[in-house]
Amino acid sequence: MSDSQPFRRIGLSNPAGFSDPIVQPETVIPKAPVVQSTNSKIDQSLLLPVVDTVPLLKELGIDFGMLFHRLKLTLAPTSNPSFDVIKGFDFFGPVLFFVFLGFIQTMRSKLHFGYLYVLLLLASFAFTFLLSCLSLGKSSCTVYLSVSILGYSTFPMIIFALVQLIVGNIFPVVQFVLFVLWSTKSASGCFSVIANIQESAILIGYPCFLYFSTIATLLLF
Repeated sequence: MSDSQPFRRIGLSNPAGFSDPIVQPETVIPKAPVVQSTNSKIDQSLLLPVVDTVPLLKELGIDFGMLFHRLKLTLAPTSNPSFDVIKGFDFFGPVLFFVFLGFIQTMRSKLHFGYLYVLLLLASFAFTFLLSCLSLGKSSCTVYLSVSILGYSTFPMIIFALVQLIVGNIFPVVQFVLFVLWSTKSASGCFSVIANIQESAILIGYPCFLYFSTIATLLLF
């Protein structure tokens, strides 16, 4: 027993002679400092991408305000249209007027409105070539602009078709001459300004009269 004395543990609190378990110190993870924002609301424009949205009609070049302004030139043939206004004529107005004119003809059981589109296209090429010859190649008129001018000047023909639909053939010759001259004055005035040949407007007026007479004949019979 004397030999085992050096191995005897003295002052142990555990009577079984086992050593106390080693307690690992708790690892403290540092936290990021909290920054107090002075603004309670977050600016959403900083989070979402800014998309420049353009209205669909404006993106397509459709402006009803300018459309009615251009119609004033047609409804008031005594006015003097400016070059900038005529140069800005669009394609939406003529398409809208011819669709409406075709709808009126359909209500009158006349399905030959396809000829109206063919006449418009042929007349546009013819007037573009004619204005180029009269102005000695200095005309600013294009086929697109010719279609636009003839289309806007066709609005009196729409009134003529409505009169034929509602009233009927009452004084047809008077109606024919009145609305043809109305459209002719409007178209010839715009063509003479765009080609800068105001002194030769009568030379443009005659082919315009022939064109709108053909349109009125299709609407009348």
